[in-house]
Amino acid sequence: MSDQIVKPPYKDYPRDKVKLMRRQIIKNAVSIFGNIIVGPMVVFSDTVIVGHILGTDSLAALAVGGTIIQAFLGIFVFMVYVTSAMVARKFGEGDIKGALRFGVNSVYLALGIGVLCATICGIFAQPLISMMGASSRVAELSREYIYGMLIFIISQLVVNACTGILRGMQELRVPVIGSVVCLVVNVPLNLFCLLVLKMGLFGSGVASSLATVIQVLLLIVVVLRDVHKHQTSRRASLSGMMHSFREGIPVLLRTVMLWVTILFLVALVNKLGASGTAALQIVDTIWLPALFAMDSVAQAINPLVASALGKRDFPKMILMIRISIRIEMVLSSVVAVIFLTGAFYLPHIFTPDTSVHEYAFWGIFEAGFIVFHASFAFIMDAVMIAVKDTKFMAQQALLACVLFVVSALLLQEVMPLNPIGFLILYTSYDFIFLGTRALTSYFRYRSMIWFKG
Repeated sequence: MSDQIVKPPYKDYPRDKVKLMRRQIIKNAVSIFGNIIVGPMVVFSDTVIVGHILGTDSLAALAVGGTIIQAFLGIFVFMVYVTSAMVARKFGEGDIKGALRFGVNSVYLALGIGVLCATICGIFAQPLISMMGASSRVAELSREYIYGMLIFIISQLVVNACTGILRGMQELRVPVIGSVVCLVVNVPLNLFCLLVLKMGLFGSGVASSLATVIQVLLLIVVVLRDVHKHQTSRRASLSGMMHSFREGIPVLLRTVMLWVTILFLVALVNKLGASGTAALQIVDTIWLPALFAMDSVAQAINPLVASALGKRDFPKMILMIRISIRIEMVLSSVVAVIFLTGAFYLPHIFTPDTSVHEYAFWGIFEAGFIVFHASFAFIMDAVMIAVKDTKFMAQQALLACVLFVVSALLLQEVMPLNPIGFLILYTSYDFIFLGTRALTSYFRYRSMIWFKG
């Protein structure tokens, strides 16, 4: 590579192509949002069904067991990003067989990781539940739910890998269809297992597992169609699987840092009492749709930038990144207005407890300022994965995590145990953890190190 840096030729780039890029990013983001929002809707439907049919203890067990399962799945969510970026990059280079080979190895890797996670989750279910502090009855029900969800863990990780392949190949409709099918099938299966077979919470887990297996089969059929069409081997390669895993290690480390930070924040908020913890749950629940919307833009840009990199079209890469940042800022502005104007009213939707309202008000109000640099950090994460700058991404996540933990430990000694203390903790998470990631990403982007020709 030469040291020449390609500057974005905005004036020379045809306006119709710029508009086409913008439409493509928005179209992809909408498709991806439709895909990822189905997951919470499945959880929502399970919660409603279990709450009405099985009662409060089962609902509490669903929360405990679901948290443990989501922790395993959340750590390995990198399978989507890394697979889509690598497949898109090779696809952009014209190496379709190479793209599919990487994808096939990623599927086998996801299957192996899924079996390992399900085995660990099954064997250590009781100790993991005990760490959550559940009562004996809730712990028993949580264990039943986890046992029913073991196949779900395996299936969901394979779904992530298949989704990465299809996004990298720009086949966005199939993952959405698969998610919708999973949601539609999940509800009647849950009702059948609970009302007809009387399987309890174990049956709810089995129903969700079966629904996800159907989703996997649908995606696998489409992936195998592409593999057959391009005459690519369906067999796994150990070296290929190790290559897929090595590509994902920095993203895995970054995800672990995110979880450490979140868990540390929750632990500190717990010291404020039940009102503070309940308020954090409300703030996180309100955050979720906004988070998915902003992450959809990031996931949309990930394979597009990787594909442009594969073609060595650096001006297009820069233009796509800048367009996605502008889209993200517009979206963030809308979210900020909703949070800032609704901070007083939104908590009333969840609880009549006035003490919780006061805590949640400050969290939601402060979240209105988080969205801008948080959304920028999401975009930069997606770009860094696309251009294989994941080592830097892991380093910045580690730096941000350490700075937040140190500052939070110092703050807890002086912060008041009231809503102002909640605001202090949440602000430190905002400006220290998210702010550090956004700031270091900005300087990395401005260095133009990704665009050397």
